[in-house]
Amino acid sequence: SFTIEIEPSQRNENAGGIRMGLRLLRADELDTYRVMRKTVLIDLREKEAYRQEHIYGAVNVPYEELEHYVLGVRKDTVLILYCDRGILSLRAGKKLAREGYQVAALAGGMRAYGAIRR
Repeated sequence: SFTIEIEPSQRNENAGGIRMGLRLLRADELDTYRVMRKTVLIDLREKEAYRQEHIYGAVNVPYEELEHYVLGVRKDTVLILYCDRGILSLRAGKKLAREGYQVAALAGGMRAYGAIRR
C-alpha cells in the first residue's frame, strides 16, 4: 500500500492541521488491514450491484449518499472505500481525507478484489 498526501492548502480547518492522506490498498492487503484497525468498509456502488456481489462485511452507501453517511462516523474510524474499478473510491477518498477523515481506498475496486478471490 502507499499513501497519497493531501497538500496543506487542501486541508480542511476541521482537520486541525493534522497531516492527512489517502491510503491505497491492494486487494490482497484488505483483509489484514481491516483486522489491524477500527474500520468501516463502504461499497460505493449502486444497490443492485451490491446485492449481486459485495465484500463480506461491507455496508452499501452509494457514492451520491456518502457525504450524508459520514456525518455519523467518528473521525478516528478508518473508512475503507471501494467501487467497481477504484475510480469513484479514489475521488471520494481524497475529498474525505481533506475533511479530516482517515481513509483507505481499494485499488482496482471490486474487480481487483474479485480477481484474487477466484
